[in-house]
Amino acid sequence: MCGRARVTRPTVATLRRICNKSNEKYVHENASTKVGAGDTADNVTSESCSDFNVENLSPGMDCPVIMYDHISHQFIISPMVWGLVPSYERLGSNDRPDHYKLFNKRIEKLESPYFSNLVKGDAASKSSHRNRRCLVVVDGFYEWKPSLGKKQPYYISANEPLIFSAIWDSIKIHGPNGPEELRSFAILTCNSSEFLASEIHNRQPVMLNESQMVAWIDPNSTPSDINNLLKEIEGNAANPNFIVIQLHPVTKDMTNPKYQHEDCSKPIKLETTIDSMFKKGTSYHEKSSQKRYSKEDETHPEETSQIALKKKKKATMVDYFKK
Repeated sequence: MCGRARVTRPTVATLRRICNKSNEKYVHENASTKVGAGDTADNVTSESCSDFNVENLSPGMDCPVIMYDHISHQFIISPMVWGLVPSYERLGSNDRPDHYKLFNKRIEKLESPYFSNLVKGDAASKSSHRNRRCLVVVDGFYEWKPSLGKKQPYYISANEPLIFSAIWDSIKIHGPNGPEELRSFAILTCNSSEFLASEIHNRQPVMLNESQMVAWIDPNSTPSDINNLLKEIEGNAANPNFIVIQLHPVTKDMTNPKYQHEDCSKPIKLETTIDSMFKKGTSYHEKSSQKRYSKEDETHPEETSQIALKKKKKATMVDYFKK
């Protein structure tokens, strides 16, 4: 999966479903935007969550993430930076975090102690650092496919928002006003479905259904529960009916992360091979015909002049020997 996504829909409805499924009584939202009309609910306790409108999300940008906070014992929506910066990183005062280094993480490679603690938690630890599983809700994501010697971006989506499983971590960095906490996340990836693998790419984000996303962030899920869940969600891509997705080509302008126009995800018509050949007017064959002429074309001016010159020389030589 390439590091681009589209996040424009409210996450309040998804958050509400997660909270209801998890039988939680309260939801604390700490995003910086306000709730729009009609978005309030009994389990929403503040007016700080609303639309997050980014057409072309890339690593290094903030994104709303749904997580369980072990300190307040509540589900929260927390803005985090896409691109995980591990807590063991040591950054100097002039160092900038590299969010492109780990914006995805293969689900098959979570065995190391660090990633195992993020996914399953550290039962021996008495600190708030138990598990750091989270959810990312997007409208869709972008992927690139080789086409005519170049890479063509495609937008991939479904009829409903896509729910990605992710992991997060925090680290102290040097801010303009002193030390500050940086929260960042990585999206888990797995082998693509047969459809995506045949059409565009062999890797895709780990997509969850409602029951799976509740289990993923449930603080009461045991390591054994998570092991079983990982095996289950790893097989999601093999089920063609799990999530019905569609894709279409989009403008190459969105390859630039700074391009944030509404047409980022709009479908475009691709040129065919024949269209590209004739796009600039003169075709290869037309250019070739300008450089050479048919043997049957006896009236070609260049050939006519050469033949006339040879005939003249031959006639001159015949006349010389006759003398």
